[in-house]
Amino acid sequence: MNGNTLELRDLTKRFGGVTAIDNLSLTVEPGQVTALIGPNGAGKTTAINLVTGFLAANQGDILFDGARINDLPMHERAAAGIARTYQTPQIAPGLSVLENVMLGAHKDGRFRLLDGLMRPGLLMQEQIRLRQLAEAALELVQVEQKFYLRQGADMAYGIQRAIELARLIVQKAGFLLLDEPAAGLNHSETAHVAAFVRARADEGRAVLLVEHDMDMVMQVSDRIAVLNFGRLIAQGTPDEIRSNPSVIEAYLGVDDEDEDTTA
Repeated sequence: MNGNTLELRDLTKRFGGVTAIDNLSLTVEPGQVTALIGPNGAGKTTAINLVTGFLAANQGDILFDGARINDLPMHERAAAGIARTYQTPQIAPGLSVLENVMLGAHKDGRFRLLDGLMRPGLLMQEQIRLRQLAEAALELVQVEQKFYLRQGADMAYGIQRAIELARLIVQKAGFLLLDEPAAGLNHSETAHVAAFVRARADEGRAVLLVEHDMDMVMQVSDRIAVLNFGRLIAQGTPDEIRSNPSVIEAYLGVDDEDEDTTA
């Protein structure tokens, strides 16, 4: 799998008088997991929304494989190879688990509507192909076959998370944005998500991970960038971030036994 390189240069986003992202510069390379961490309100999701085009930057550049994409609409960025998950799983009501995953493969479709009207056999073949892609993706994220035809919106939270991950796979994107994929999951489910994230990078994709579970972040990340009040205060390897005094003060905190308890 060929991944895509994302580069943010002096990216800034303001909401009225509040600067949510302040001159953020960051590079996410193929074959690596780059985690973006920080306290609540630090600007992490805002950064993701700028990359996907949901929000427009006030200044700075977003480069995707060297091309500036600031002016591209969301659907064109998705077509170029940017795929994302959300803090809350986006499950289409009225569709089965399988159909929800098949939605992610729409840009990979080989036939247009007119082709289907003129040659319905081709449309049926296409549906079979997309179904097979979705089934393979669901198997990869460990969703049991007995759930495939059930309503996605009725599934347990962990399965809904898995549906989103399966939808990422069928999109065949080279750049993945994961917004708190382990939120609300138990230890076993989080371990599955961590393995999924690491495997996607090992396949060659570039992964930008926003996540509060620090054990998971430290386990799967090659690089970690730390935001605080919209500003990048540190970046480096997990070991470097773990021991960075500025990060400890702003986000990671200190152990009780290390605190000064003198009056």
